[in-house]
Amino acid sequence: MTDHTHGHDAGDAHGHDHFHTAAELAWALSPPPWFADWAAGLRADLEAAGPEEMEKVLVGRTVELLTDHDIVGTGVPRPGRHSDTTWWLYYDQQLHVIVGRMNQGEVIQAHNHGNWNVTGVLRGALKYISYERVDDGSTLYHADLRIRQEPILGPGEAILCPPPPDDIHEIVCLEDDTVTVLVAPPFADVREYYLPDKKVYLRRGGHASAQGVPAPKGGG
Repeated sequence: MTDHTHGHDAGDAHGHDHFHTAAELAWALSPPPWFADWAAGLRADLEAAGPEEMEKVLVGRTVELLTDHDIVGTGVPRPGRHSDTTWWLYYDQQLHVIVGRMNQGEVIQAHNHGNWNVTGVLRGALKYISYERVDDGSTLYHADLRIRQEPILGPGEAILCPPPPDDIHEIVCLEDDTVTVLVAPPFADVREYYLPDKKVYLRRGGHASAQGVPAPKGGG
């Protein structure tokens, strides 16, 4: 099988994702039966849960994916916004699962998503910094952020990045060959990238190429 890590961004504001070939799209739309069952179960749990139970459902289902299924070595390369080493594990119009790989010292700058998402660690370790907006967002390029949480996550652990306006996080990789899983609905194509100490943000769009990069391997 094959491996994966961060750099996650799942499509544009209209849910249109960027596959290199028809084969990649076919694989993502035809996952193993257990994966489709897992995704259907997640959606059913979310529909049955109230807003206060959203975090428990999403984190719990992501931990299940990390610990109860063999997902290392699966997937197809995808164009990543933050990294060339990301792979599609699952894709439909409502839900995406992406795996990525990072090395020690890599930092993904504080950024938003335009939707909720869950980051889980399959292997390795990372520091996860989540932010909330203190300002009202009315001034272009101004953002006053406050740290909400900054845990260190290890294998089998996951954390929710909530819906807007607090859909902002930063990732610091602490070990080489760290493998992460991202569970999310479609994201906005244009994102905000923050400089918290300067209280400003930049707007960026686009995707990096991940063609030809082999998925990560298990073990280690």
